[in-house]
Amino acid sequence: MSRIIMSIESGGSKTLCLLQTAEGELLGWGLGGPTHHLKLEEAASSFQQAIKMAMEGSGVAGAQVSLIFSSQLGQFDALQTALGRVGLEKEFVYIDDPTVTLFGALCRDWGVVALSGTGSFVYGRNREGRCLRVGGLGDLLGDDGSGFDVGLSGLRAALRYLGGWEQQTMLAEEICKEWNLSEFDATDVFLNSSTQNIMGKVLQALPDNYRHLIAKLSRVVARCAYQGDAVSQAIIHQAGKKLAEQVVAVCNRIEMGDDPIPVGYAGGCWRIGDMLIEAFQEALQIRMTKSFRTIPQMLEPAFGVYLAALKHMNKPWENTLLSRLRQDNEVVKKAIST
Repeated sequence: MSRIIMSIESGGSKTLCLLQTAEGELLGWGLGGPTHHLKLEEAASSFQQAIKMAMEGSGVAGAQVSLIFSSQLGQFDALQTALGRVGLEKEFVYIDDPTVTLFGALCRDWGVVALSGTGSFVYGRNREGRCLRVGGLGDLLGDDGSGFDVGLSGLRAALRYLGGWEQQTMLAEEICKEWNLSEFDATDVFLNSSTQNIMGKVLQALPDNYRHLIAKLSRVVARCAYQGDAVSQAIIHQAGKKLAEQVVAVCNRIEMGDDPIPVGYAGGCWRIGDMLIEAFQEALQIRMTKSFRTIPQMLEPAFGVYLAALKHMNKPWENTLLSRLRQDNEVVKKAIST
């Protein structure tokens, strides 16, 4: 019987668990909440939700799982706790987040990937295995171009508008709608009610839950941008430029050879769509001094965990396998986005 591999990937917005055979057959998958910057019990609950859903949906029992691989942002103890609760008394192999993001985005083991989710980073790896990462310093020091960065920029612009020192923008009213705050109020008084309500919403999310709350505002910024809001458009354009600048930095500091460098992108913030992608590509065209080609994300990072597992097992990535994974990825991606 083929060995069954469990692949788990988690971060600031969700946890995804896959159950697959060593030949690439997808047996089941499960979705859970975020694990990053959460207390152990909250993170363990997210892991458990995803693992349990995958096992119940596939009919796979704990004893049938041969290997567990994980790439996670959050406490290792939280995952071990969740595994124990579902009867998986096994150790897991940790794979770092940049590696699985690159493997999943490009379906190859070299190139550069720009991750923009709740947080962000850019990671490069050449054919000899030399790696370099820039960014990924957290929301305080530098998740530039991330969903949090876009959302926070939108939030600050909204508050500046309410304070009378930002140009006209839809953001303040749309953020109030998104957060189900009371009727929009932009009256010219000290700390009008909308300003107070927005501040209160953020303060309620401190200290652990504000990142996800603010990162989700990237969708509001995108919605306003596509409706013609100039402030929102400038925020998205700047995010694309920041991500491109980090790609250029990686490519300038690591030898990638003479072939065009595959540059991929991954993470939920890229769902903003053409406006972000075009800003990213435009900045790359201006700043890159080396030949490159951009590649749309091929697989969710959880499938990158699976590819890393195969490397760990010294199993090659055959074209038929990669084709099968891309088909399964579309099924899972469609399900988790609805």
